[in-house]
Amino acid sequence: MGSDAHVPVEDPVERTLKSGRFALLHRAARFQPCRVTITATSNAEFNGVRFRTKALAGRSQVFEANEVHLGLFHTALGATVEAAPPEGVATVDIAYVVKTGADAA
Repeated sequence: MGSDAHVPVEDPVERTLKSGRFALLHRAARFQPCRVTITATSNAEFNGVRFRTKALAGRSQVFEANEVHLGLFHTALGATVEAAPPEGVATVDIAYVVKTGADAA
């Protein structure tokens, strides 16, 4: 596989996130940009979740969003994207898609 190799966009993945615990949503390969997008949640009050990433620069602060993008530089040594329910929510069911390589741009 060359540097332009990528994994096609996958079908949405369903996952239950539980309070107090971050769940791994994606493990990026070295030099493989990625984009993780929340497409649906079981709680209509929230359209995003709390994300945390671990990449070249170390572990990120926790932030609320409905999408995370890690570029080529961030994934130089590989990276992970983790998620937890929004603050004050015990559990939430989500659906998300992962795009990698050129599809992540």
